[in-house]
Amino acid sequence: MSIYADSSQKYWTTKKKSKQVAGRTLIYVLAIIFILSCVSWYKLSSSTDVQRRSLVEDKSNYLMENRKRCLLFFKTNQNQCQKLCADERKRSPRPTMLQACMYGCSNGHLYGAERGCTIEDNSDIDIAPNEISNIGYRQCKKYQDMIPRPEIFSTCRNYHSMAAQQTLQSVQRFRERKTNSQTKYISSTSFR
Repeated sequence: MSIYADSSQKYWTTKKKSKQVAGRTLIYVLAIIFILSCVSWYKLSSSTDVQRRSLVEDKSNYLMENRKRCLLFFKTNQNQCQKLCADERKRSPRPTMLQACMYGCSNGHLYGAERGCTIEDNSDIDIAPNEISNIGYRQCKKYQDMIPRPEIFSTCRNYHSMAAQQTLQSVQRFRERKTNSQTKYISSTSFR
């Protein structure tokens, strides 16, 4: 070994350490830049998501409020059902026919109100009579085996479909009046 071997070995070991420190520093800097970019991207995306969510929530709150108003307006059906079922009060078997009529009528009004008030567009409110009949069949199933057999069941189904159709027509007229009043208000305020 030479005299300079020890000093050259010290030189190369310090050179290696400085390269390792520079590599570590570069890795740390890149990691910090990556973390900062992720945080800024998250903040930007969350702010736009919050704006989108707030718009969706505002629309859903508006729809829910209108739906609640509509349901409160149309769920008062007891007086209407008593008027519709007045003739069934006299048919025999007396309490059973009236009960079947009231049950079908009440459920028909509830179904019509739910269906009419949850639809957003007035053009979607037209429901096939077959769908109302199927719902009435399921609602009045408990009267299917009562005697006189076809009469009680058919009474329940008939008044269910009648009440559902009446309520859907009422909801449609209610919505048309509401949209007409809103368009009148908008047209009167926009040209001033």
